[in-house]
Amino acid sequence: MIQFKLQCLTSRLLHAGAALALGAGLIGTAAQAQTAGGAVGVPRLVDESRLPANFAYRAFETTDALGRSVRFYLTDAESSDDRPLVLALQNTGCASLFQQVDGRVAGGWFTGLRGASRPTAQTLIVEKPGVRLFDLNPQPGTSTACAAGFVTEHSMDRWLAAVEAATRAALGTRARPPKALLAVGHGEGAQVAAQLAGRLPGLTHVALISGGPSGALEEWMALAAAAPAGNSKAGVNPQLRALAQAAGQVRSEPRSTDKTLLGQPYRYWAARLSASQMDALAAKPLRVFIAHGERDRSVPVSTSDRLAAELLARGADLTWVRIPGADHALNAPGASGGAALRDMLGTVLAWQAGTAPNGESVVWPIPTGVEVFDMGKFTVERLQADAEAERLRRLNNPNAPGPGNF
Repeated sequence: MIQFKLQCLTSRLLHAGAALALGAGLIGTAAQAQTAGGAVGVPRLVDESRLPANFAYRAFETTDALGRSVRFYLTDAESSDDRPLVLALQNTGCASLFQQVDGRVAGGWFTGLRGASRPTAQTLIVEKPGVRLFDLNPQPGTSTACAAGFVTEHSMDRWLAAVEAATRAALGTRARPPKALLAVGHGEGAQVAAQLAGRLPGLTHVALISGGPSGALEEWMALAAAAPAGNSKAGVNPQLRALAQAAGQVRSEPRSTDKTLLGQPYRYWAARLSASQMDALAAKPLRVFIAHGERDRSVPVSTSDRLAAELLARGADLTWVRIPGADHALNAPGASGGAALRDMLGTVLAWQAGTAPNGESVVWPIPTGVEVFDMGKFTVERLQADAEAERLRRLNNPNAPGPGNF
């Protein structure tokens, strides 16, 4: 049985104010949380007997603004240095952060944050409310067949409240504030990481992998528009109409946990339908990292393209990686597993430390040695080619309608 130990943290909690001073804004944030909810964001060490002795991750719990107990895990919990704190946010589903595999405890994609030697950063991971240690996801990528407690609790706004409380609590365990605070998320986790930019003033870096601040409706429409139109006689992709109708149904019952759409309850989608955090993400002086596979069939790469364009237009400190042929997990065609995601986490850590990625998949900043496309030349040449094609078309078919002659 899990036993809670409140000792050993008294001295650390005396330093909570110092730890939360990673930027002046965090002091105000912590004070507001404590005033509003008393124990919100205060860490409690957990003696978790189901984890191996000398396990890399120490278990903690805290209380969020909704009054729920939130479980989170920290590496190097005894550390007294100022290494960066990296918050890793998982994708969709109700699987636990840890699984039992062949008699041992295995972690997920976030294990890519720990190197073979002494880690360069402290890792923070947060269990979704309603998920218990070692829980499996019966149907990965959806909430179908997940425990009722998870389905009831999980929506983007409620998940964000848990993450905020856990981050404050993690900062409260440190004797010294971290020199950087990075939130990195994959898929659904990227959505949460983007939202933190407007709610956690001490955030210095945000890394978005296969996701971001776009609303769910935008993602659906982009996927539907890219799909074949089928045999629709109306000439309109029928999926677009179906998704527009589905959005109306979600809005009519935004709190329903019984009715589902695309494997998630209406309550989940209601918080994501149009919940774009573009302004919050772009408004802060953050360093932002975007990575997306060009063949992602879960979240269309076009959503990251629009985000990158908006951030560039606002002069953001942006690194943008677009991987040809890669899927939602950044796997190349024919590949599977989590190796590509773990490798990307290593790239993100190096980026946070000041080493920019390089290679053909990097869109921005322009990698060394890559030829810069002449957009002005392209425009002239393309217009000339289009004009010549139109001339030849009219020459071969004089009676064909031309531009403006319909």
